[in-house]
Amino acid sequence: MRQRVISLFAALCLALALQLPALAAEEYIDMPQEGAWSYEPLTAAVENGLLQGSDGLLQPSGSLTRAQLAAILVRAFGATEEAALSFSDVTDSNWFAADVAKAVAMGVFGGSGGQMRPNDSLTRQETFVVLARALCLEDGTAEDLSAFTDADQVSAWAVPEVAAMVSAGYVKGSDGALNPLGNITRAEFAQVMYSVVQSYITQAGTYETVAEGTVVVRASGVTLRGVTVSGDLIVGDSVGSGGVTLDGVTVAGRVLIRGGDESAVQMVNGSAAAGVVVRETAADSEPTDEPADDAADEVIGDSAVINPDAQPVTVTTAEAFIQALSDPDCSAITVSGEIEITGGSYTIGKPVTTGGLDNSLYFLNAQVVNNSTITVLPFEVTDETVNGSGFYAEAYPYTEPASFTNNGTLTIQEGGYASVVVDTITNTGTIDNSGDFYLGAAGETVNRGTISNQGYFSIPIFRQLDEETQEQIILPCGPVTNAAGAAINNSGDFFVSWSTESFTNAGTIISNGASFEFICPVTNTGTLTIQDGCYSSVFSITAEMAADGSDHIAGLTNSGTLAISGSSALDIMGEGAVLVNEDSGQIICDMGSINIFHGAEMENYGSVSMTGTDQAYAHVMLGGDYYFGDEVIPATPGTLVNYGAITSDSASEGAAVNIYNEGSVLTNNGAITSGIYIHENGALVNNAEITLEGEGKGLHVDSAAGLIISGDGAITIGEGGFLGAYEAGTTVTNNGTITILPGGGWEIAGDAAITGSEVVDQNQTGEEA
Repeated sequence: MRQRVISLFAALCLALALQLPALAAEEYIDMPQEGAWSYEPLTAAVENGLLQGSDGLLQPSGSLTRAQLAAILVRAFGATEEAALSFSDVTDSNWFAADVAKAVAMGVFGGSGGQMRPNDSLTRQETFVVLARALCLEDGTAEDLSAFTDADQVSAWAVPEVAAMVSAGYVKGSDGALNPLGNITRAEFAQVMYSVVQSYITQAGTYETVAEGTVVVRASGVTLRGVTVSGDLIVGDSVGSGGVTLDGVTVAGRVLIRGGDESAVQMVNGSAAAGVVVRETAADSEPTDEPADDAADEVIGDSAVINPDAQPVTVTTAEAFIQALSDPDCSAITVSGEIEITGGSYTIGKPVTTGGLDNSLYFLNAQVVNNSTITVLPFEVTDETVNGSGFYAEAYPYTEPASFTNNGTLTIQEGGYASVVVDTITNTGTIDNSGDFYLGAAGETVNRGTISNQGYFSIPIFRQLDEETQEQIILPCGPVTNAAGAAINNSGDFFVSWSTESFTNAGTIISNGASFEFICPVTNTGTLTIQDGCYSSVFSITAEMAADGSDHIAGLTNSGTLAISGSSALDIMGEGAVLVNEDSGQIICDMGSINIFHGAEMENYGSVSMTGTDQAYAHVMLGGDYYFGDEVIPATPGTLVNYGAITSDSASEGAAVNIYNEGSVLTNNGAITSGIYIHENGALVNNAEITLEGEGKGLHVDSAAGLIISGDGAITIGEGGFLGAYEAGTTVTNNGTITILPGGGWEIAGDAAITGSEVVDQNQTGEEA
């Protein structure tokens, strides 16, 4: 009988568009900051039309597919000729059909077994092989790879081309490693292309200066005059006879003619190059389905074998599954029945399908690496009983050194189920969840790739049976990190429980109209975006609510960018829960709100900016009623201490700090230029500067008697600004100076009064009311 980790806490895709860029690089919200290693390569890729995002996202950490690479190379080299296609998985209606046809004509892709596999993710070595073909590089040797610690992981079929890319200086690896079997990200690909090509000439004309490095000419009628090309000069596929003239030009590297023959380039007035290379025509060099000529295509998506005649198989036992992983006659694996594999290390190098009706693949205490695709089908239910189908990688006991590494694609279809509960979890590829996905690691969980969630994604409370005491013990989860360059896209439910040590985002997280819920410390150094009507929360829970009888304190520390828009809200709730916006932190509320409830606190050392209207709020709210479904939770206080800057560009209550309830306090030790609304005995302690200028932007006091505005800071009401105390009996006590500038106004209604320091009224129109 297997020992299964039990989940007891469950209460709580961008395609890479390859058209000319509609946005400048800096307009993508997930563009790395200037100074990051990928900033310049990604900027060049966008500006040269190689990469384009969608919905304001570039997705630098997303994996690259075969179809996407085909389209990029077609654009990069200006290919126009199309080959006749007969692939069973490419039809005229596919967006990539024309690009694939051109890539085949270019001689960079050939397919295998009658298929192109356009949507398969590319490993790094597969990408290098295709680029080496495009650049017509001479084969390298294993010796060229000897400096890398993982040189032995480069597949034998890929060694000549990968070595050629290394020898040419286009591939340098990272920390002494090539990571050849890892999926290549868009940022990594942009870096390689940036190393290969520094500039593109796309229009006819005469050019007397060129950038350093390799130059690609993809237009006819181009003359280079009196320049030195420090790298290669590549003549694109569509350039015809006489298309490029070199007049007194020195090319330090090769003149590579991808289109046509030597007549495509005219060299006059002493022009010279280290060599001239003419790509063979497609008729002579088009990759075939034979491994010797098209080895890279034979193994894309399957790094274990090279066999164009391989067929998919269905397995029913653990022994059959393990054998199929390395069987050259097997192209893909379908799991039938319940398969349990205990111990050992396994690399999945070909597509695996599990799930459905009583079909499960279960790894226990194993080290699992996915370099291909794992697809989990929806549950099928019989006799109204949910079966145990799905994908599992688990450890028992929890401390066993079991691990799960995803370098490929893990897809959980709607209605499917996956559980990964091991010692360490690493994702460098793509996780696409539309079903239920539960994961937790005793050690570290790291995402360096892309996670897209449309279903239920949870790091819940896990329990496991203690065999000695026969009691259920709670399993703690270690730190979770979304690394720099990585992306989490959420349009489902995303939940992280209090058993998680911490959650750090150094990359990009976007929630589109769906919830994030964190009951743990959260640190954001990257970009966290909450949009499209999404209500998300970070909240502490009391000992009475926790299964282990202890208080669990959550919070959010932001030193990156926190953006809330589109009628969305972020709630910080519970005693001890704190939102800290550090000096470098930016909080942007664009018709979105931050709500500090139930004894939670906020400390601002950076900047908070708000844009809103009366109809669409963009406020920071302290206290106030809280709505949980149809239930109204009674008002409870929240506090905000400001050491930085709080601003708004709106004059309405829709963009302001709203202070509700007795006990809710805004303490200002910095600068505030947004409106401030004080309700129901909320309080303001102003120790610094509040300047309210702009039509209707003001300090509005409408609470009951006894409200105190204290502190010795200055309050300045500029043109269009307003100070008003409207409730009878309200007493506003201020120890600083209130200055009403020309054009500013103030109103004290009924028997309300302002006491304390002087009110200096410079309003020449006398609008005191």
